[in-house]
Amino acid sequence: MLIKFFSRLALAAALLTAAGPSFSQSEPALAVPAAVAPPPPIAIGLATDDMPFSARNRFGALGGFDVEVARLLCAELEARCRLVALPAAELQAALSDGRVDAVFAAGRIAPNTLASRSVAQLLPAFVVPRSAAGDLEGGLPGRYGAVIGTETLAGLKARFGPPNTILTYASREEMWIDLSLGRLDGVLTMAVAARREFLTTPLGTGFRILREGAGQVDGVSEDRVMIVPEGAASRRATLEAALARVMAGPDYAESLSRHLTGLAAQPNG
Repeated sequence: MLIKFFSRLALAAALLTAAGPSFSQSEPALAVPAAVAPPPPIAIGLATDDMPFSARNRFGALGGFDVEVARLLCAELEARCRLVALPAAELQAALSDGRVDAVFAAGRIAPNTLASRSVAQLLPAFVVPRSAAGDLEGGLPGRYGAVIGTETLAGLKARFGPPNTILTYASREEMWIDLSLGRLDGVLTMAVAARREFLTTPLGTGFRILREGAGQVDGVSEDRVMIVPEGAASRRATLEAALARVMAGPDYAESLSRHLTGLAAQPNG
């Protein structure tokens, strides 16, 4: 009996060995996937000195049309945003060296950048003495000014041919001085620039915008846009899609009206 018992015990041990490793052997550990890092926040450059678009108030807080559009945009994207406040003159350099991912701009767009759809259409304005007639074209030949290389200069030349005289300027500062000294009967520029740089200063107290709003000169306007570096086409596409949704909402229209009434219009399309 004892011999049979040991024989069966040996047979059971042999069968267990043939069946494979025992349960006491450790199984290889399953690899745990690494946690996916959240995308970095979108850095949007905003000017500290460019009202009514973006500037710091007396308490140091940023405010203006661009600031509100940027916040609406970030809410629409459901993205973390970082608003980077810089002097307006530094924004382009910050975009080039990667300190910011996007900035607002108008007029001529810097090379090596991509522009979004228009966020606002800036309107032109004739600035004239308060005593000027209601219709410039109904009076005597005049002398009119605009800045070289701008859409306003092209529009001025198209509207006021001979015997009127068109004077060109390298900067708006020079043009405002000549207007204030009576050397010009009027100038054509963007309404935003006219109000900010001239009409609200001591030099501009005797002047006004002749016809404020759209339709003053056909085809003359500037688009306010967001720009990104040239190699960031996918980022531009993302921003444009979100901007389209933002601009269809009531908050955008309210912000445009509050900050840019008479200075800009909502773009068509």
